[in-house]
Amino acid sequence: MVKLVDAKTGAREVRAYFWDHPEPSMPVAGGFMLWPAKVSFPPKVTMAINKKWQNGYIPMVMKEGPRGEILHEGVEQLVEFRFNLDIGQESGSLLKL
Repeated sequence: MVKLVDAKTGAREVRAYFWDHPEPSMPVAGGFMLWPAKVSFPPKVTMAINKKWQNGYIPMVMKEGPRGEILHEGVEQLVEFRFNLDIGQESGSLLKL
C-alpha cells in the first residue's frame, strides 16, 4: 500500500498496487526507483484486472460504515470483482481463480 498526499489540497490517497510502480521517496537518475508490487494475480486473471483498474493500482478509499466502522471501498470492489470472476461475469468470459 502506498499513501500519497496531494501537495495542493492535502487530500490523502492510499493505493494498493498490483504493478511495479515508481517510489517518489527514492529518486534515481532519470526518475524514481521502481518498487515491486506486493500483490500478484494468476496469469488468467491479469487481463480482467488490468481492464478494471487500468492504472496498476486499486484506490483504497476509506469511508465510515453504518455502525461507525471504517470500510475500505477498494477491498469491497476487489471482493465483488473476485465474485464476478468466479461466476463468469467479468470480461465476458468464464474465468476462475
